[in-house]
Amino acid sequence: MARHVFDKESNWFIDVNLPSRDTAVNRILLDLKQRNNTNRSAVFANALLDKLNGKVDLLRHSHRDANYVVLLSPETPAVLLEMGFITNHGDEHALGSEPYRRRFMDGVAAAIDTYFLQDAKFAVQ
Repeated sequence: MARHVFDKESNWFIDVNLPSRDTAVNRILLDLKQRNNTNRSAVFANALLDKLNGKVDLLRHSHRDANYVVLLSPETPAVLLEMGFITNHGDEHALGSEPYRRRFMDGVAAAIDTYFLQDAKFAVQ
């Protein structure tokens, strides 16, 4: 899926700069970049769940993988965060509550800070 999305012949809107003129080498480099990004995304997702746990209700198995295009970029780690479902009356009520949204966003902000502090720590070592 990812190879198709980022294949120059697929007319996709994301341009990935890969250094080699050899297609096979570029596919290997793309795979390595995406694998690294998938790992970095998982680190952030775990930090996010850790910081949200106890602040808001979480599903039992909250961390899942998906092949959504927004999550496939080899350039930027990404997670998809669902705060609730508007069709669920409990979620709708919680999302309408400013204190709930504040707790939720405080957890998200703490996870972002934790992620970048870890990233900076590894960069310095």
